[in-house]
Amino acid sequence: MLFTHQLAATRRTILTAGSAALAMAGGRAWAKMPIGQAQAPYFYRFRLGSAECTVVSDGQLPLGNPSSAFLNISKEEIARELKDNFLPADNAVLEQNILVVNFGDRVVLFDTGMGTDNLFGESTGKLPATLRQGGIDPAAVDAVVMSHAHIDHCGGLVRDDGGLNFPNAQYYLGQPDFD
Repeated sequence: MLFTHQLAATRRTILTAGSAALAMAGGRAWAKMPIGQAQAPYFYRFRLGSAECTVVSDGQLPLGNPSSAFLNISKEEIARELKDNFLPADNAVLEQNILVVNFGDRVVLFDTGMGTDNLFGESTGKLPATLRQGGIDPAAVDAVVMSHAHIDHCGGLVRDDGGLNFPNAQYYLGQPDFD
């Protein structure tokens, strides 16, 4: 038998049951909140030792049909892999993520994203705005390290007006890409 004692109707049990019934009663919520229009900021923070690392989005890079972009794999296998991972087979979209490392006494940015030239559409070139959303002032960046000189890694060096997006930074690029 689950219950070994009989429930008695005491003042305490009546108040407890009444409170529970009110809490579960249907109806309108007392708090009102408008439907939000803003999307979540595109950044993510984590710690690496004493450094604060922030992954910041430059937006999405649509590449179109990826079936001819890969070597040594059939178009059918590419389509199957995309489908198995709930991705469209006719349009590959890459997230353009940039790493910012704050060492406390210096701030290092790895790559600069596409920039605002809209070469691949208006979904890229979000880095300056996303940095500000994350509380990172582009003028506070001390060093910009570019992994290589493809447009999706160094296109965000310069603003539309020709000025530098990171005016106080030193820039680092490997010799083969520099040449």
